Amino acid sequence: MDIDVLGPDINESGIDFSVNKKGQIRFGMSAMKGVGEGPVLEILEERNKNGNFEDIYDLVKRLDSSNVTKKSYETLILGGALDSTGHKNRAAFFAKSGKSETFIEDLIKYGQTVKKHSSGIQQTLFGDISNVMVEKPLLPDIEPWTLMDMLEKKRRLLEFMLQVIPSKNLSLK
Repeated sequence: MDIDVLGPDINESGIDFSVNKKGQIRFGMSAMKGVGEGPVLEILEERNKNGNFEDIYDLVKRLDSSNVTKKSYETLILGGALDSTGHKNRAAFFAKSGKSETFIEDLIKYGQTVKKHSSGIQQTLFGDISNVMVEKPLLPDIEPWTLMDMLEKKRRLLEFMLQVIPSKNLSLK
């Protein structure tokens, strides 16, 4: 049928399979193993309210970490759903970073800290908002996974899709 089937994308996917403006089928985020409907609804609500996520920092600042957990982020990263945010080295997200076991944990802590400071913003005597700068964790500079490693990790998450759609028609973009 010559129809493109695209992987999940944080800025385009819905809960289930959907068709984008170009007529391509986009994999739904809740169909990935490890991402439930709750985190996806949180993502969709925030995206509909405030637009697409610019990058991973914008993502963690805007989402509630009690709804979108570390496991959810891991699954979204492994499935390629965050590639459109410009950070395509998936291995770096799982590398040791800062004071945490992984960069993902540093990101979640960053998002929580920004939210905490944003909710506690105080007015100064002169009416200015006193804003505390929160340092962004730096993505570790490590070697990316090989294509085969990356596809194997993605295959495990998207196994349902691979069983439903013959692999010769599947484009893992």
